[in-house]
Amino acid sequence: MAQAVWILSADRYLRNRVSGSLALSSRLLPEKTSKAISTAPGNLWTESRSMFVAQGGAETAAASNQQESIFPSATNAAAILRHSPSRGDVWLLLAAISKHYKSAGYNTAALLMMSYYTAPNDLDLIPLRLSVALGTEDVVMNPELRDLIKRDVNLAVMRRPILRPALTAAYQAASPKGKIFAETAISKLDPNYLDDIRARHQ
Repeated sequence: MAQAVWILSADRYLRNRVSGSLALSSRLLPEKTSKAISTAPGNLWTESRSMFVAQGGAETAAASNQQESIFPSATNAAAILRHSPSRGDVWLLLAAISKHYKSAGYNTAALLMMSYYTAPNDLDLIPLRLSVALGTEDVVMNPELRDLIKRDVNLAVMRRPILRPALTAAYQAASPKGKIFAETAISKLDPNYLDDIRARHQ
């Protein structure tokens, strides 16, 4: 019982801490990534996950300030994961940071894989996960991750149509190889939907 109380109290403390210490990250991630997140169904990133939602009207920081500010967020996220390694949302935040700020020194593919393994069925994570996955060529070339990404694409196209806008946004911001991967996966599921997102992208 004592161990259970300690785990629950530590988790609550970390969730409160992550809401404040990483709130800056939502303003540092590029607009296209924020768009992919904002298309998710329901109350996206509830509780601590609210830090990822793009804040409309926020002023864009200068590039130099972004570079200086992103590292505390990454450091705080890494510290949280040392105490709570099952936080799939925080693994995903680090993956998003590493995608856009190469100088942060993280392995995007490895971080994304941890997000998949720790929160494989969390629908709220799919929009940002697709954005990071399709936007990073190293990720879509990883054989193990390709199967996991296909699962998210299949879910969005066939079982959770409410996620289609998020998939469309991720496709529009994807890397060249990411677009090819998405087109191949979608064409096997719903060719008409593929034609639709191609038309929107033109």
